[in-house]
Amino acid sequence: ANILQMTGYGCPRASIAVFAVLQGLMFFYKGERQSRGLVGMEWGRRPDYEKYMKGLSERQPEDPDTKKHNPNPQENDVDMEEDESQLSLNQVDNTDEGQFQQEDENHGDSEWQSDDFDTETSLRPSKSVRVSEEAKFYLWRDPLSRKVFKSENAYKNYISSKKYQKLLRSQKLIYAPSPIITEREDPDVIRERQRQNVLFSEDVNPHDWYLPSWNARICPFDDHVSDSFMENIEYMKNRYNLEIPYPHRVRNLPNLLQYLGVKVSIGHFPLSVSALNRKPSRFKSKQACQEYMRAKKDYSLNFDGNEAEYERFYDMKGLAEDRAKEPVTYTDKLGNVFITHADGTRHIIESKKSKKLKKIEQMQNTFDFDTLKGREKEANEVVKIWSEYSKEERSIIKSAQRKGHGERVFRIQV
Repeated sequence: ANILQMTGYGCPRASIAVFAVLQGLMFFYKGERQSRGLVGMEWGRRPDYEKYMKGLSERQPEDPDTKKHNPNPQENDVDMEEDESQLSLNQVDNTDEGQFQQEDENHGDSEWQSDDFDTETSLRPSKSVRVSEEAKFYLWRDPLSRKVFKSENAYKNYISSKKYQKLLRSQKLIYAPSPIITEREDPDVIRERQRQNVLFSEDVNPHDWYLPSWNARICPFDDHVSDSFMENIEYMKNRYNLEIPYPHRVRNLPNLLQYLGVKVSIGHFPLSVSALNRKPSRFKSKQACQEYMRAKKDYSLNFDGNEAEYERFYDMKGLAEDRAKEPVTYTDKLGNVFITHADGTRHIIESKKSKKLKKIEQMQNTFDFDTLKGREKEANEVVKIWSEYSKEERSIIKSAQRKGHGERVFRIQV
C-alpha cells in the first residue's frame, strides 16, 4: 500500500483494499502448504518429493470404526502411545514378510532369464500361423470331381457351390463323399522321383489304413460312382473283368471293396501287387497307379499265395475246406501242367513247351517232315523234342493242332 501511495497510483482506500486481497492470498497459500507438508521449504527451490512421498507412506489411515470419543484426554494420550507401539511392532513383523514377498516378485527377473523368455515368445508362432503351416503339407482331393485343393477352406467352398450340388444330384447323392487327404511333397523331391522311376519302395502297413475313408460305391479304377456297392461290383466285372475269388466266403463284401479302394487311392498299389511285402513297389499317386493298371489291363486280385492280406475279409476255415475239395494243378519238370482231382485222377491241361512248339510249327510251315533230306540237324532237333512227350501227350498235342490248323498234323516217325 505504501508503494502504491509513493508511486501515485490509487487512493489510500484502494491501497487498503489491495493490501487486504494480497494478505488473504498469502494466508490461503500458507494454509495450502501446511496441508501438503511443505512448510519450511525455501522459496524458489524444487520440493523434495522423495521425502514427501516417504512421509505420506508412513502415515497410517484412521479407522472410523475403532476410533471412539473419550472425554478424558489422558486416556486418549495412553491410547495414542499404545497405537504407536503397536504400529512399530507391526512394522518390525512385516519386514521379513515384505522382503520375502519382494524376492518372490523379483524371481525370474534376472537378465538372462528375461532374455530367454523374450526370445522364446518372439519365436513361438501363433495358432493361426501353425494351422497355415500344417495346411501347406496336405492336399484335399474330391473323389467325385477329381479336383485337388491346397486348403480345407477351398475344398469346403467348392462342395458348397451350386455347381457341385448339381453334380451330386446327377450322381443321385445327397452328401459329398469324404475327401482324400494326402501329404504334399516338396516339388524338387517329386521331380527327382519322376526322373529316377515312377515306382518306389516304402515300408507300409495296410492294416493301419482307415477303411471308411473310401466309399464302397466308388470304383477304384476310374472313380465311377454307382448307386450301390452291388452295382459297383457289376460295373467292375463288366468293364474291367474283375472277379472276386470265393465270393461266398467273404464275410463283409463292402469292407473288402473299401479296402481295394484304399489300396489303390491311398496306398497307390495295383491290385496284383501284395501290400504285405517287405518293400512293396508302389506308385507316387493314385492316377499313376490307375494308368498302370489300364495300360497292363491287369485288374485281378493277387489272392493265391497272398491270403494273409485278405484274411480279415474271408472265412479262412471254410475256404480251406473248399480248397481241399478242388482239383490240384501242378507242373512237371518238362513244363507240362497236370490237374489232379479229389478222387486221384489226373490229366494234362496245358503244355509249357510254347517256344519249342512254335519252332516245330515254323519248321512245318517251311517244309515237309517226310522230306528232310539234307536237313539232318533240323530233323534231329525235331525228333528230340517230340520224343520227350508221352503217347498221351502226343495225342493231346495232335488234337490241339487239328483244332488250330485244320488237318495238319505232325508226320514224324520216332
